[in-house]
Amino acid sequence: MALAYIHTYCTQYFNVMCRTDFEQKIYHLSDAEFQKKSKRFTENGKAHTFTNMRLANERAKVLHQDLNYVLINPIAHLENKIPVLSDTDFNPILFDTAELQIIESDLRNKAGHIVSITYCSSAPIKSGD
Repeated sequence: MALAYIHTYCTQYFNVMCRTDFEQKIYHLSDAEFQKKSKRFTENGKAHTFTNMRLANERAKVLHQDLNYVLINPIAHLENKIPVLSDTDFNPILFDTAELQIIESDLRNKAGHIVSITYCSSAPIKSGD
C-alpha cells in the first residue's frame, strides 16, 4: 500500500472589496508599499500599472518580494491558521508558508490594486489505498 502526502494550497485575493480587518490591512499595507517601492520602475511616469512596469523592466518582479516583507507581521498574527479554510469540524487548517503575489496594481487608481496570498498547509495529510 502506497502512501501519498497531500499539501493543501489555498489562495486568498485582496482587492477594494475586502471586508475583514485582516483583509483590509493586507490591502492597504500592500498598496502603500507598492506606491513607495514601484517608483523606480515607472520609466519616468510612463508605466503606472504593475503589468506595464514588468513589460518595461523585467526587474519589476522584485516588487512581489518587497511587498512580502511589509506583510510579515500581519501574516504572523494569523498564528499559521489559514483564514479562509477549515476542516469538516471547523478546525483551522495550519499553513507553513504564505506568499504574496501582485495580481495588478495601478499608481493612479487604488481600486486597481489586487494582490493574493497563497498559503501552503504545514503538515501533509496521510492518504492511502
